Amino acid sequence: MEIKASTIRANGLEFGLLEVGGGPLALCLHGFPDTAHTWRYLLPELATAGYHAVAPFMRGYAPTAVPDGGRYDIGALAGDAGARPDSEMKVVHDAGHFPQLEQPGQVNEHILAWVTS
Repeated sequence: MEIKASTIRANGLEFGLLEVGGGPLALCLHGFPDTAHTWRYLLPELATAGYHAVAPFMRGYAPTAVPDGGRYDIGALAGDAGARPDSEMKVVHDAGHFPQLEQPGQVNEHILAWVTS
C-alpha cells in the first residue's frame, strides 16, 4: 500500500499529513523531535488491518501551517488531536501523548498503548 501525502483543515490550521487505507480512523501522533514519517512502517500495517491510518505533522512541524499567534501550548495541541473525535484508535509516541492528557475522557477508550523511547 502506498502512503499518500495530503492536507486537512482542523482546529483552524492547515495540517500536512500522511495517510493510507480505509475504514475506521487510526490517528498516529508523533513526538518531539520526530515527524509524521515516524509512522511510515506502522501506517501500512494499520491499513492492512482495516484502518484508515493517518499521521499528521503536528503543530510546529512543516508542512503544517504556522499558527496565528504562535500557539504551541498543550491546550492547542489537545485541540488539534481532539479535532477528530471519530478516531477509533490513537497511537501516540513520546511527546505525542501530551495532547491526550488534556482529554481525559478519551485516554482509556482511544489509546491502545503509550510508546516512548
